[in-house]
Amino acid sequence: MVGRAGRSKACANCRRSKKGCDLVRPGCGQCSAKKLKCEGYNDELTVFSYNPNTPSRYKNLQATAIKIKYSDVFWERFLPSGSKASNWTQLLRDKYDTDDGPFKNAVLAVTLSRVGLQDDNQNIARSGDMHYYACLRQVKKAIEKDSEATKDHIIATCFLLGLYEYMCNPHSTYGWQNHVRGVETLLQLRGPHAFRSGFSHKLFAGVRLEIICLSMVNRKATYLGTSEWLRIPWSEKSTPKSYSNRILDLLAQIPQLLESLDGLHNNDPLNRHSWDTLLEACWKLDDAAQKWSVDFYPICAPVFSNSPHTFDPSVPDLAVPLTAVSRINHSNAQALALYWSVCLYSHAIIRIAWKETGNAPSLLPKRIDASKYAHVISESILFFSSSTAGEGTVIFFMKCVITALHYLGASGLVHSEAYQRMKVLIHPPGPPTQIRTRSGMWARSLLITMSHAAKGYKITGFKELQSRMEYDLGISRMVAMYWWGGGSKALNFADYSTT
Repeated sequence: MVGRAGRSKACANCRRSKKGCDLVRPGCGQCSAKKLKCEGYNDELTVFSYNPNTPSRYKNLQATAIKIKYSDVFWERFLPSGSKASNWTQLLRDKYDTDDGPFKNAVLAVTLSRVGLQDDNQNIARSGDMHYYACLRQVKKAIEKDSEATKDHIIATCFLLGLYEYMCNPHSTYGWQNHVRGVETLLQLRGPHAFRSGFSHKLFAGVRLEIICLSMVNRKATYLGTSEWLRIPWSEKSTPKSYSNRILDLLAQIPQLLESLDGLHNNDPLNRHSWDTLLEACWKLDDAAQKWSVDFYPICAPVFSNSPHTFDPSVPDLAVPLTAVSRINHSNAQALALYWSVCLYSHAIIRIAWKETGNAPSLLPKRIDASKYAHVISESILFFSSSTAGEGTVIFFMKCVITALHYLGASGLVHSEAYQRMKVLIHPPGPPTQIRTRSGMWARSLLITMSHAAKGYKITGFKELQSRMEYDLGISRMVAMYWWGGGSKALNFADYSTT
Protein backbone atom coordinates (compact mmCIF):
# COMPACT_ATOMS: atom_id res chain seq x y z
CA MET A 1 0.00 0.00 0.00
CA VAL A 2 1.11 3.56 -0.46
CA GLY A 3 0.34 6.93 1.12
CA ARG A 4 0.30 10.45 -0.27
CA ALA A 5 3.75 11.94 0.19
CA GLY A 6 4.55 15.64 0.22
CA ARG A 7 1.23 16.97 1.50
CA SER A 8 1.26 19.84 4.02
CA LYS A 9 1.11 18.78 7.66
CA ALA A 10 -0.78 21.96 8.67
CA CYS A 11 -4.33 21.90 10.01
CA ALA A 12 -7.22 22.31 7.58
CA ASN A 13 -7.76 26.02 8.39
CA CYS A 14 -4.10 26.95 7.97
CA ARG A 15 -3.87 25.02 4.68
CA ARG A 16 -6.82 26.94 3.27
CA SER A 17 -5.52 30.33 4.42
CA LYS A 18 -1.91 29.38 3.57
CA LYS A 19 -0.74 30.54 6.99
CA GLY A 20 2.07 29.00 8.99
CA CYS A 21 0.75 26.33 11.36
CA ASP A 22 2.55 25.51 14.63
CA LEU A 23 1.16 21.93 14.48
CA VAL A 24 0.07 22.00 18.15
CA ARG A 25 -2.43 19.28 18.96
CA PRO A 26 -5.35 18.97 19.35
CA GLY A 27 -5.81 22.56 18.10
CA CYS A 28 -3.14 24.84 16.60
CA GLY A 29 -2.08 28.23 17.94
CA GLN A 30 -3.24 30.14 14.83
CA CYS A 31 -6.81 28.91 15.26
CA SER A 32 -6.72 29.55 18.99
CA ALA A 33 -5.52 33.14 18.47
CA LYS A 34 -8.33 33.76 15.95
CA LYS A 35 -10.85 32.01 18.23
CA LEU A 36 -11.63 29.53 15.49
CA LYS A 37 -12.41 25.86 15.92
CA CYS A 38 -9.35 24.02 14.64
CA GLU A 39 -10.50 21.48 12.07
CA GLY A 40 -7.59 19.21 12.90
CA TYR A 41 -4.93 17.43 10.90
CA ASN A 42 -5.43 15.00 8.09
CA ASP A 43 -3.03 12.27 9.09
CA GLU A 44 -5.06 9.58 7.39
CA LEU A 45 -3.42 7.81 4.49
CA THR A 46 -5.00 7.06 1.15
CA VAL A 47 -3.98 3.50 0.37
CA PHE A 48 -4.34 1.04 -2.44
CA SER A 49 -3.40 -2.61 -2.72
CA TYR A 50 0.12 -3.52 -3.62
CA ASN A 51 0.47 -5.45 -6.85
CA PRO A 52 3.58 -7.66 -7.05
CA ASN A 53 3.58 -7.29 -10.83
CA THR A 54 3.97 -3.54 -10.60
CA PRO A 55 7.07 -2.30 -12.49
CA SER A 56 10.08 -1.84 -10.23
CA ARG A 57 10.15 1.95 -10.67
CA TYR A 58 6.64 2.15 -9.15
CA LYS A 59 7.56 -0.24 -6.36
CA ASN A 60 10.34 2.16 -5.36
CA LEU A 61 7.89 5.05 -5.44
CA GLN A 62 5.50 3.15 -3.17
CA ALA A 63 8.23 2.34 -0.67
CA THR A 64 9.40 5.95 -0.61
CA ALA A 65 5.89 7.27 -0.07
CA ILE A 66 5.28 4.86 2.82
CA LYS A 67 8.56 5.83 4.46
CA ILE A 68 7.96 9.57 4.16
CA LYS A 69 4.36 9.53 5.32
CA TYR A 70 4.54 7.16 8.26
CA SER A 71 7.93 8.37 9.45
CA ASP A 72 6.95 12.04 9.27
CA VAL A 73 3.69 11.51 11.16
CA PHE A 74 5.37 9.43 13.87
CA TRP A 75 8.34 11.72 14.48
CA GLU A 76 6.12 14.81 14.35
CA ARG A 77 4.21 13.39 17.31
CA PHE A 78 7.19 11.83 19.07
CA LEU A 79 9.45 14.92 19.20
CA PRO A 80 8.64 18.19 21.04
CA SER A 81 6.92 20.79 18.86
CA GLY A 82 9.36 22.98 16.97
CA SER A 83 12.41 20.97 18.07
CA LYS A 84 15.06 19.30 16.00
CA ALA A 85 15.69 15.60 16.27
CA SER A 86 18.16 14.61 18.96
CA ASN A 87 21.35 12.81 17.99
CA TRP A 88 19.92 9.35 18.44
CA THR A 89 16.52 10.04 16.85
CA GLN A 90 18.19 11.63 13.82
CA LEU A 91 20.52 8.64 13.76
CA LEU A 92 17.58 6.25 13.58
CA ARG A 93 15.93 8.25 10.81
CA ASP A 94 19.13 8.41 8.75
CA LYS A 95 19.84 4.72 9.23
CA TYR A 96 16.39 3.87 7.85
CA ASP A 97 17.39 5.24 4.43
CA THR A 98 20.27 2.79 4.05
CA ASP A 99 18.95 -0.38 5.69
CA ASP A 100 16.80 -3.12 4.23
CA GLY A 101 17.05 -5.69 7.01
CA PRO A 102 15.58 -6.07 10.50
CA PHE A 103 16.21 -2.42 11.35
CA LYS A 104 13.82 -1.22 8.65
CA ASN A 105 11.21 -3.69 9.88
CA ALA A 106 11.68 -2.40 13.42
CA VAL A 107 11.14 1.20 12.28
CA LEU A 108 8.01 0.21 10.38
CA ALA A 109 6.77 -1.80 13.36
CA VAL A 110 6.98 1.22 15.65
CA THR A 111 5.70 3.84 13.21
CA LEU A 112 2.86 1.85 11.67
CA SER A 113 1.62 0.42 14.97
CA ARG A 114 1.74 3.71 16.87
CA VAL A 115 0.16 5.83 14.11
CA GLY A 116 -2.43 3.14 13.44
CA LEU A 117 -3.42 2.90 17.10
CA GLN A 118 -3.62 6.66 17.58
CA ASP A 119 -5.69 7.18 14.42
CA ASP A 120 -7.86 4.12 15.10
CA ASN A 121 -6.80 2.53 11.81
CA GLN A 122 -6.64 -1.17 12.56
CA ASN A 123 -5.25 -2.08 9.14
CA ILE A 124 -2.21 0.13 9.63
CA ALA A 125 -1.73 -1.10 13.22
CA ARG A 126 -1.91 -4.75 12.13
CA SER A 127 0.62 -4.06 9.40
CA GLY A 128 2.97 -2.71 12.08
CA ASP A 129 2.47 -5.87 14.14
CA MET A 130 3.40 -7.99 11.11
CA HIS A 131 6.63 -6.02 10.71
CA TYR A 132 7.36 -6.57 14.41
CA TYR A 133 7.11 -10.36 14.16
CA ALA A 134 9.07 -10.38 10.91
CA CYS A 135 11.76 -8.35 12.66
CA LEU A 136 11.91 -10.81 15.56
CA ARG A 137 12.59 -13.64 13.12
CA GLN A 138 15.31 -11.64 11.39
CA VAL A 139 16.99 -10.71 14.67
CA LYS A 140 16.96 -14.34 15.80
CA LYS A 141 18.75 -15.36 12.60
CA ALA A 142 21.26 -12.51 12.92
CA ILE A 143 22.09 -13.40 16.52
CA GLU A 144 22.71 -17.00 15.49
CA LYS A 145 25.48 -15.68 13.24
CA ASP A 146 28.42 -14.55 15.36
CA SER A 147 29.51 -12.09 12.67
CA GLU A 148 26.14 -10.26 12.73
CA ALA A 149 25.06 -10.45 16.36
CA THR A 150 26.80 -7.35 17.75
CA LYS A 151 26.61 -5.02 14.75
CA ASP A 152 25.18 -1.54 15.16
CA HIS A 153 22.00 -2.19 13.22
CA ILE A 154 21.10 -5.20 15.43
CA ILE A 155 21.62 -3.13 18.61
CA ALA A 156 19.50 -0.30 17.16
CA THR A 157 16.85 -2.83 16.13
CA CYS A 158 16.60 -4.31 19.65
CA PHE A 159 16.30 -0.80 21.07
CA LEU A 160 13.42 0.00 18.71
CA LEU A 161 11.71 -3.29 19.57
CA GLY A 162 11.78 -2.17 23.21
CA LEU A 163 10.17 1.12 22.20
CA TYR A 164 7.52 -0.84 20.31
CA GLU A 165 6.72 -2.85 23.46
CA TYR A 166 6.40 0.36 25.49
CA MET A 167 4.13 2.17 23.05
CA CYS A 168 2.12 -0.73 21.63
CA ASN A 169 2.05 -3.36 24.39
CA PRO A 170 2.09 -1.39 27.66
CA HIS A 171 0.05 -3.96 29.64
CA SER A 172 3.26 -5.84 30.45
CA THR A 173 6.92 -4.85 30.75
CA TYR A 174 8.08 -8.38 29.97
CA GLY A 175 8.85 -7.69 26.30
CA TRP A 176 10.46 -4.31 27.09
CA GLN A 177 12.72 -5.91 29.70
CA ASN A 178 13.82 -8.67 27.32
CA HIS A 179 14.73 -6.26 24.52
CA VAL A 180 16.61 -3.93 26.88
CA ARG A 181 18.54 -6.90 28.28
CA GLY A 182 19.34 -7.86 24.71
CA VAL A 183 20.77 -4.39 24.02
CA GLU A 184 22.74 -4.56 27.28
CA THR A 185 24.26 -7.92 26.36
CA LEU A 186 25.17 -6.88 22.81
CA LEU A 187 26.92 -3.73 24.02
CA GLN A 188 28.90 -5.67 26.58
CA LEU A 189 29.99 -8.26 24.02
CA ARG A 190 31.53 -5.54 21.85
CA GLY A 191 33.28 -3.75 24.70
CA PRO A 192 33.63 0.01 25.36
CA HIS A 193 36.34 0.62 22.72
CA ALA A 194 33.81 -0.12 19.95
CA PHE A 195 31.74 2.96 20.80
CA ARG A 196 34.29 5.77 20.68
CA SER A 197 33.14 7.53 17.53
CA GLY A 198 30.67 7.79 14.67
CA PHE A 199 27.39 5.93 14.44
CA SER A 200 28.39 3.46 17.16
CA HIS A 201 29.10 6.20 19.71
CA LYS A 202 25.84 8.04 19.11
CA LEU A 203 23.92 4.78 19.32
CA PHE A 204 25.62 3.89 22.61
CA ALA A 205 24.83 7.30 24.08
CA GLY A 206 21.20 6.98 23.02
CA VAL A 207 20.46 3.57 24.54
CA ARG A 208 22.20 3.94 27.93
CA LEU A 209 19.19 5.33 29.79
CA GLU A 210 16.99 2.30 29.14
CA ILE A 211 19.64 -0.09 30.46
CA ILE A 212 20.26 2.02 33.56
CA CYS A 213 16.54 2.28 34.30
CA LEU A 214 16.07 -1.48 34.10
CA SER A 215 19.08 -1.99 36.38
CA MET A 216 17.55 0.38 38.94
CA VAL A 217 14.20 -1.43 38.80
CA ASN A 218 15.97 -4.73 39.52
CA ARG A 219 18.44 -3.10 41.92
CA LYS A 220 21.38 -4.81 40.25
CA ALA A 221 24.65 -3.09 39.31
CA THR A 222 25.31 -2.49 35.63
CA TYR A 223 28.67 -2.51 33.88
CA LEU A 224 27.73 0.93 32.49
CA GLY A 225 28.59 2.33 35.92
CA THR A 226 32.20 1.06 35.83
CA SER A 227 35.11 3.39 35.13
CA GLU A 228 36.02 1.93 31.72
CA TRP A 229 32.47 2.29 30.37
CA LEU A 230 32.20 5.82 31.77
CA ARG A 231 35.50 6.86 30.22
CA ILE A 232 36.49 4.92 27.09
CA PRO A 233 33.46 5.64 24.81
CA TRP A 234 34.25 9.35 25.24
CA SER A 235 38.03 9.11 24.89
CA GLU A 236 38.02 10.64 21.39
CA LYS A 237 38.36 14.43 21.23
CA SER A 238 35.50 14.56 18.75
CA THR A 239 33.04 13.09 21.28
CA PRO A 240 32.84 15.41 24.32
CA LYS A 241 30.21 14.68 26.94
CA SER A 242 27.02 16.72 26.95
CA TYR A 243 25.29 17.71 30.19
CA SER A 244 22.82 14.87 29.64
CA ASN A 245 25.58 12.30 29.27
CA ARG A 246 27.43 13.63 32.30
CA ILE A 247 24.37 13.25 34.53
CA LEU A 248 23.69 9.80 33.02
CA ASP A 249 27.18 8.82 34.21
CA LEU A 250 26.02 9.55 37.74
CA LEU A 251 22.69 7.80 37.31
CA ALA A 252 24.57 4.69 36.12
CA GLN A 253 26.10 4.39 39.59
CA ILE A 254 22.75 4.26 41.40
CA PRO A 255 22.09 0.52 40.68
CA GLN A 256 25.37 -0.39 42.43
CA LEU A 257 24.31 1.60 45.51
CA LEU A 258 20.93 -0.13 45.53
CA GLU A 259 22.55 -3.56 45.23
CA SER A 260 24.91 -2.74 48.11
CA LEU A 261 21.97 -1.52 50.18
CA ASP A 262 20.09 -4.77 49.54
CA GLY A 263 23.15 -6.81 50.51
CA LEU A 264 23.38 -5.03 53.84
CA HIS A 265 19.66 -5.32 54.58
CA ASN A 266 19.49 -9.00 53.66
CA ASN A 267 22.87 -10.42 54.64
CA ASP A 268 24.86 -8.20 56.98
CA PRO A 269 22.72 -5.46 58.59
CA LEU A 270 25.08 -5.01 61.57
CA ASN A 271 28.30 -4.57 59.59
CA ARG A 272 29.31 -1.01 60.49
CA HIS A 273 32.29 -0.99 58.12
CA SER A 274 30.09 -1.90 55.11
CA TRP A 275 27.60 0.82 56.01
CA ASP A 276 30.46 3.32 56.21
CA THR A 277 31.66 2.22 52.77
CA LEU A 278 28.17 2.67 51.31
CA LEU A 279 27.83 6.08 52.93
CA GLU A 280 31.20 7.17 51.52
CA ALA A 281 30.14 6.09 48.01
CA CYS A 282 26.92 8.09 48.36
CA TRP A 283 28.76 11.22 49.49
CA LYS A 284 31.11 10.87 46.52
CA LEU A 285 28.15 10.65 44.15
CA ASP A 286 26.43 13.59 45.81
CA ASP A 287 29.58 15.68 45.46
CA ALA A 288 29.72 14.87 41.72
CA ALA A 289 26.04 15.81 41.36
CA GLN A 290 26.65 19.17 43.03
CA LYS A 291 29.59 19.88 40.72
CA TRP A 292 27.33 19.08 37.77
CA SER A 293 24.70 21.49 39.10
CA VAL A 294 27.25 24.31 39.34
CA ASP A 295 28.20 23.79 35.68
CA PHE A 296 24.58 23.43 34.58
CA TYR A 297 23.26 26.41 36.55
CA PRO A 298 23.97 29.07 33.85
CA ILE A 299 21.62 27.18 31.51
CA CYS A 300 18.90 27.12 34.16
CA ALA A 301 19.37 30.69 35.39
CA PRO A 302 16.75 32.16 32.99
CA VAL A 303 14.29 29.47 34.08
CA PHE A 304 14.58 30.48 37.71
CA SER A 305 14.90 34.23 37.19
CA ASN A 306 11.33 34.82 38.36
CA SER A 307 11.50 32.24 41.11
CA PRO A 308 11.00 33.26 44.76
CA HIS A 309 14.08 31.16 45.64
CA THR A 310 17.42 32.81 46.29
CA PHE A 311 20.34 31.15 44.57
CA ASP A 312 23.99 30.99 45.40
CA PRO A 313 25.68 30.33 42.02
CA SER A 314 28.51 28.51 43.82
CA VAL A 315 26.03 26.00 45.32
CA PRO A 316 22.84 26.35 43.25
CA ASP A 317 19.62 24.66 44.29
CA LEU A 318 18.07 23.21 41.14
CA ALA A 319 15.13 21.64 42.98
CA VAL A 320 12.65 24.07 41.48
CA PRO A 321 9.77 22.69 39.40
CA LEU A 322 9.37 23.45 35.71
CA THR A 323 6.09 25.00 34.64
CA ALA A 324 4.28 25.42 31.34
CA VAL A 325 6.03 28.79 30.85
CA SER A 326 9.55 27.70 31.83
CA ARG A 327 12.10 28.91 29.29
CA ILE A 328 14.19 25.78 28.77
CA ASN A 329 14.42 23.39 25.85
CA HIS A 330 13.30 19.82 26.34
CA SER A 331 16.80 18.34 26.04
CA ASN A 332 18.09 20.43 28.95
CA ALA A 333 14.85 19.86 30.86
CA GLN A 334 15.41 16.11 30.61
CA ALA A 335 18.97 16.50 31.91
CA LEU A 336 17.56 18.46 34.86
CA ALA A 337 14.99 15.73 35.58
CA LEU A 338 17.78 13.13 35.60
CA TYR A 339 19.64 15.28 38.13
CA TRP A 340 16.53 15.28 40.35
CA SER A 341 16.42 11.48 40.13
CA VAL A 342 20.11 11.14 41.03
CA CYS A 343 19.61 13.38 44.06
CA LEU A 344 16.46 11.54 45.13
CA TYR A 345 18.16 8.14 45.14
CA SER A 346 21.48 9.26 46.62
CA HIS A 347 19.86 11.36 49.36
CA ALA A 348 17.47 8.54 50.28
CA ILE A 349 20.33 6.05 50.66
CA ILE A 350 22.44 8.60 52.56
CA ARG A 351 19.65 8.97 55.13
CA ILE A 352 19.45 5.20 55.61
CA ALA A 353 23.22 4.71 55.89
CA TRP A 354 23.59 7.78 58.12
CA LYS A 355 21.27 6.28 60.73
CA GLU A 356 22.70 2.75 60.42
CA THR A 357 26.22 4.07 61.12
CA GLY A 358 25.01 5.61 64.39
CA ASN A 359 25.28 9.27 63.37
CA ALA A 360 22.97 11.77 65.02
CA PRO A 361 20.13 12.68 62.59
CA SER A 362 20.44 16.37 63.52
CA LEU A 363 24.01 16.46 62.13
CA LEU A 364 22.95 15.51 58.61
CA PRO A 365 23.06 18.56 56.29
CA LYS A 366 19.56 19.90 55.69
CA ARG A 367 20.02 19.88 51.93
CA ILE A 368 20.03 16.04 52.03
CA ASP A 369 16.32 15.77 51.38
CA ALA A 370 15.04 13.17 48.91
CA SER A 371 11.44 14.25 49.51
CA LYS A 372 12.22 17.66 48.01
CA TYR A 373 13.18 16.08 44.71
CA ALA A 374 10.17 13.75 44.71
CA HIS A 375 7.91 16.79 45.08
CA VAL A 376 9.67 18.79 42.35
CA ILE A 377 9.23 15.86 39.94
CA SER A 378 5.53 15.77 40.79
CA GLU A 379 5.15 19.52 40.35
CA SER A 380 6.83 19.41 36.90
CA ILE A 381 4.29 17.02 35.37
CA LEU A 382 2.51 19.75 33.40
CA PHE A 383 5.73 20.79 31.68
CA PHE A 384 6.76 17.29 30.65
CA SER A 385 3.28 16.15 29.59
CA SER A 386 2.09 19.27 27.78
CA SER A 387 0.65 19.07 24.27
CA THR A 388 3.91 20.46 22.86
CA ALA A 389 6.23 18.11 24.77
CA GLY A 390 5.99 15.22 22.32
CA GLU A 391 5.35 11.56 23.04
CA GLY A 392 9.06 10.84 23.55
CA THR A 393 9.22 13.38 26.40
CA VAL A 394 6.21 11.81 28.12
CA ILE A 395 7.84 8.37 27.84
CA PHE A 396 11.09 9.71 29.31
CA PHE A 397 9.50 11.53 32.24
CA MET A 398 7.35 8.58 33.28
CA LYS A 399 10.53 6.87 34.52
CA CYS A 400 11.25 9.85 36.80
CA VAL A 401 7.65 9.79 38.04
CA ILE A 402 7.92 6.13 39.05
CA THR A 403 11.06 6.98 41.05
CA ALA A 404 9.28 9.75 42.93
CA LEU A 405 6.06 7.75 43.38
CA HIS A 406 7.92 4.83 44.93
CA TYR A 407 9.83 7.07 47.34
CA LEU A 408 6.73 8.91 48.57
CA GLY A 409 4.96 5.57 48.93
CA ALA A 410 7.77 4.29 51.17
CA SER A 411 7.55 7.54 53.15
CA GLY A 412 3.88 6.97 53.99
CA LEU A 413 2.84 9.99 51.93
CA VAL A 414 0.31 8.25 49.70
CA HIS A 415 -2.36 10.82 50.62
CA SER A 416 -0.14 13.81 49.84
CA GLU A 417 -0.94 16.15 46.96
CA ALA A 418 2.32 15.25 45.23
CA TYR A 419 1.57 11.51 45.36
CA GLN A 420 -2.01 11.96 44.23
CA ARG A 421 -0.90 14.14 41.31
CA MET A 422 1.41 11.37 40.07
CA LYS A 423 -1.22 8.71 40.73
CA VAL A 424 -3.56 10.57 38.37
CA LEU A 425 -0.78 10.62 35.76
CA ILE A 426 -0.52 6.83 35.76
CA HIS A 427 -4.34 6.50 35.75
CA PRO A 428 -5.18 9.27 33.25
CA PRO A 429 -8.62 9.77 31.75
CA GLY A 430 -9.01 9.51 27.99
CA PRO A 431 -8.93 6.85 25.29
CA PRO A 432 -6.28 4.11 25.49
CA THR A 433 -4.71 5.31 22.24
CA GLN A 434 -3.32 8.49 23.84
CA ILE A 435 0.33 8.36 24.85
CA ARG A 436 -0.41 9.53 28.41
CA THR A 437 -2.86 6.66 28.84
CA ARG A 438 -0.47 4.11 27.38
CA SER A 439 2.44 5.48 29.44
CA GLY A 440 0.22 5.17 32.50
CA MET A 441 -0.47 1.53 31.64
CA TRP A 442 3.26 0.91 31.24
CA ALA A 443 4.04 2.68 34.53
CA ARG A 444 1.53 0.49 36.38
CA SER A 445 3.06 -2.58 34.76
CA LEU A 446 6.53 -1.48 35.86
CA LEU A 447 5.34 -0.90 39.41
CA ILE A 448 4.04 -4.46 39.38
CA THR A 449 7.45 -5.62 38.11
CA MET A 450 9.07 -3.76 41.01
CA SER A 451 6.64 -5.47 43.40
CA HIS A 452 8.10 -8.84 42.39
CA ALA A 453 11.39 -7.64 43.87
CA ALA A 454 9.51 -6.68 47.04
CA LYS A 455 9.17 -10.36 47.80
CA GLY A 456 8.60 -9.87 51.50
CA TYR A 457 5.09 -8.63 50.76
CA LYS A 458 3.16 -11.53 49.29
CA ILE A 459 0.29 -10.99 46.85
CA THR A 460 -0.72 -13.90 44.67
CA GLY A 461 -1.67 -13.46 41.06
CA PHE A 462 -0.67 -10.82 38.54
CA LYS A 463 -4.25 -9.70 37.82
CA GLU A 464 -5.11 -9.45 41.51
CA LEU A 465 -2.05 -7.31 42.17
CA GLN A 466 -2.77 -5.14 39.13
CA SER A 467 -6.35 -4.42 40.15
CA ARG A 468 -5.55 -3.87 43.83
CA MET A 469 -2.64 -1.52 43.12
CA GLU A 470 -4.98 0.68 41.11
CA TYR A 471 -7.36 1.25 43.99
CA ASP A 472 -5.62 0.35 47.24
CA LEU A 473 -3.07 2.91 48.40
CA GLY A 474 -2.07 0.57 51.21
CA ILE A 475 -0.85 -2.00 48.70
CA SER A 476 1.20 0.61 46.85
CA ARG A 477 2.72 1.82 50.11
CA MET A 478 3.69 -1.65 51.33
CA VAL A 479 5.18 -2.66 47.96
CA ALA A 480 7.30 0.51 47.95
CA MET A 481 8.47 -0.04 51.53
CA TYR A 482 9.52 -3.62 50.86
CA TRP A 483 11.23 -2.61 47.60
CA TRP A 484 13.37 -0.06 49.44
CA GLY A 485 13.96 -2.62 52.21
CA GLY A 486 15.51 -5.07 49.78
CA GLY A 487 12.55 -7.43 49.91
CA SER A 488 13.30 -8.60 53.46
CA LYS A 489 11.90 -5.72 55.51
CA ALA A 490 9.42 -2.87 55.19
CA LEU A 491 11.50 0.31 55.19
CA ASN A 492 9.62 3.48 56.15
CA PHE A 493 11.54 6.67 55.38
CA ALA A 494 9.58 8.41 58.14
CA ASP A 495 11.83 6.46 60.55
CA TYR A 496 14.89 8.17 59.03
CA SER A 497 13.65 11.73 59.47
CA THR A 498 16.02 14.27 61.00
CA THR A 499 13.22 15.95 62.91
